[in-house]
Amino acid sequence: KLFWFKKGTRFANVTGDVQADETDLVNLIETLFRQARNPHNLNYDISELRPLKFYTHVPSIKFALHRIIDSMFDNSEGSVIKCKIDPDNYILEIFDDNINPLEFSPNREFLGGKLRSAIFSLNALCEYYIGANFSDGGWQNINMMKNEVDDSEERTGFTHILKFHGPWNY
Repeated sequence: KLFWFKKGTRFANVTGDVQADETDLVNLIETLFRQARNPHNLNYDISELRPLKFYTHVPSIKFALHRIIDSMFDNSEGSVIKCKIDPDNYILEIFDDNINPLEFSPNREFLGGKLRSAIFSLNALCEYYIGANFSDGGWQNINMMKNEVDDSEERTGFTHILKFHGPWNY
């Protein structure tokens, strides 16, 4: 039982030697990008993925990432969707290359079902922000859990930011 629990609550083991149980975050994201619906035939670049080793509730994260990636392919105004990991700060970013201002206000009101369900799935597992350039306010970060908005530095494009808390590492 303990082995089953451990496999379901980690992204990678101490050595980085990961089994095919989809608990490695890099492999999980690669799989989700390959399997996502891509109605606009957008390109994606996952070359900046790095291991991010910690324990969390993997099924909830997998569900949320699936919803976020599908939403990006459905709604991106850019031509390339990228994903990168900052392993030192436990941050995962999924973003496009569109820096044009969005024509809606910086709050959660623009969300559809995919991103709303991602918020619920990520609750208590990480902080979740969307950073974008809004015609009404410039570059802003929306705290998706609290619907609070802060100024942001200019980004590469519309960005989903997941900040995990650590270290719970080995």
